[in-house]
Amino acid sequence: MSRPTWATVVGILGIILACLGIFGAGQTMLTPVMMKFQKEMMAGMQHSMRQQSAAHPQQAPPPEMFNAMQKMWNLPSWYGPWCVGVG
Repeated sequence: MSRPTWATVVGILGIILACLGIFGAGQTMLTPVMMKFQKEMMAGMQHSMRQQSAAHPQQAPPPEMFNAMQKMWNLPSWYGPWCVGVG
C-alpha cells in the first residue's frame, strides 16, 4: 500500500517546524548570555567614545543614547531563569 502524498507533505512540514522550534528554544535559552555580552560590549564602546570625546569635544556622542541603552539592560531578576525554563 502506497503512502498518500498529503501525509508525506504534512510530515515534512512537521519536521521543518520542529527544527525551527528547537532553534527558537535554543535562542531563548541563550538570551541572558547574549544580553550579558551585549552589555559588556556597550560598556567598552562607551569607554572608547568617552576617550574620543575628551580628545575631540565637538564630536561627543549624545548622552541620550547611553541612557536609552542603560534602560534596556535593566531586566528583572527572574528574567534569566525564566528564559532558560521557557527555552
